[in-house]
Amino acid sequence: MESKTVTIIIPVWKDADPLKRLLAELVILNPQPEVIVVQTEEEVPFSADPVWEKNLMVLCAPKGRGSQMNAGARAASGDVFLFLHADSILMHDFWESFHDWLVHAHDVMGGCFRFSLPHATGFWPRLYEIMVWIRVNGLNLPYGDQGFFIRRLAWNQAGPFRDWPLMEDLEWWRRAGRKIRLKKLSIPLGTSSRRFERRGWGKSAIRNISILTLYLLGIKPETLKKLYT
Repeated sequence: MESKTVTIIIPVWKDADPLKRLLAELVILNPQPEVIVVQTEEEVPFSADPVWEKNLMVLCAPKGRGSQMNAGARAASGDVFLFLHADSILMHDFWESFHDWLVHAHDVMGGCFRFSLPHATGFWPRLYEIMVWIRVNGLNLPYGDQGFFIRRLAWNQAGPFRDWPLMEDLEWWRRAGRKIRLKKLSIPLGTSSRRFERRGWGKSAIRNISILTLYLLGIKPETLKKLYT
């Protein structure tokens, strides 16, 4: 069966260090994906490593993951759009497993991956992974740090991300899921633990649960953003 071409779209804001690490992982993939980095208009233009002779595009868009990811999708040429955060970590066999799944699962139009904190050890990271698993599989509420993907043919049907300062990922997932078939894959996608460690694991968990609860109760994203510090 023919392999599916993938465009990886990465919205960034003050993410220079994690972005460089992620790009180092992406450039050695086979088959190599098209990669689109979408900066904000206020940032210093990103300079790509010379090792990227092709397949890397750098765009600018208004600040906000939603508008940045939409800009990347408009420029993408792949059969599948894969939205990653700059601090995503590709696990062992991630790329091969994802490609194999794309070729065989024709009836599924998009989905997300299993949240993982591979570089963090101890009680709190494992508890956090369990809490995310419950939120995703019990409540069907994944976040964008798990990586979202969608086939090009379904993008217009699902619709773009909202231009919101927060919760644009969860809103998209719920809205797209009413129009196309989405699947939560068991393939793990790692994410950096830096923001949890900086803020504190317990404080991060309480804050995230509070923000989610307020959003589900109808509080506007603009108001929630003020609490998300």
